[in-house]
Amino acid sequence: MNAPPRDSLPPGDDGDVTRDLEEGPADIRAPEDVQGDLLSNIPEESADVPRPEDTAGDSVSDAPPDPGSGPGASEAGDTTDRGPAADRASADVSASAADRVRAADPVPATDPVPAVDAAPEDASPPTTGAEALADLRARVLGHPQDIAARLDLAQALEREGELESALKEARRAGELDPDRRDVRLRLAAILTHSGHFDEAEREVRGLLRDEPEDVAARRSLALLLYRRGLYPDAVAALNQVLERSPEDARAHYYRGESLHRMGKIEEALEALERAVELEPDHAKAYHTMGILYDRMSRHDEANRMYRRGRELSGS
Repeated sequence: MNAPPRDSLPPGDDGDVTRDLEEGPADIRAPEDVQGDLLSNIPEESADVPRPEDTAGDSVSDAPPDPGSGPGASEAGDTTDRGPAADRASADVSASAADRVRAADPVPATDPVPAVDAAPEDASPPTTGAEALADLRARVLGHPQDIAARLDLAQALEREGELESALKEARRAGELDPDRRDVRLRLAAILTHSGHFDEAEREVRGLLRDEPEDVAARRSLALLLYRRGLYPDAVAALNQVLERSPEDARAHYYRGESLHRMGKIEEALEALERAVELEPDHAKAYHTMGILYDRMSRHDEANRMYRRGRELSGS
């Protein structure tokens, strides 16, 4: 059967303008993805998994990647009638062939970071959909000086993949109040999501100069580094986030994804296990755990992780 698509951000929902770092953000993509289409998705993210909280720059696609099934029981041997349980095991084995191929590659082809993970703590809940976008546009048209309305529209456009329009709205909000924190976080998130890394980094580092203890801004910086493929630097930044916010599930998730790409399998697995303890419905984390278990030849556990990821993502 055809191999399921690989993770697309982890993208990116938070006050650091990450839903959600989530699932994002963005879709945050790995540099190999950026070379292909300048910032794939994102989750993985991203994603793959957004919720507004005080996380910055995690503007990655949070729609969970399609976690495929993993390798499981032996395919050889007995052809006698073994009953329903054996039939189910055989089905899992057949479905896992593609996962074994994918697990051989330590770096997924598309960034597993979750869509617009980042939503500033003081931003309104994210809104998406054609009808909601029309309402937000009408709101901005009726109140052009309303910064919150422009930020809501920028976030909704980002979630819908209309990055240029989202960036335009975020810049307009910045013209109205260039020093406002949530404006700068949202702008940095969209810049990261759309591949404008240098400008995004200037925004984030400016926020950190003004407030070195800003966890949302530091998370945004970590996600930016992740998107750029600077995984050791991303881990260092995420360690600083976790010193200040030890129960930040998305920080643990992106730390695990970064360690995965660095080939540190056991450390990556530990970070992802912590992420799912804090956020049990994080489909992308389960999927990556399946890949890691496969690489450790622990195929039964890999199968369970793939299956759980599929259940959570609805695939």
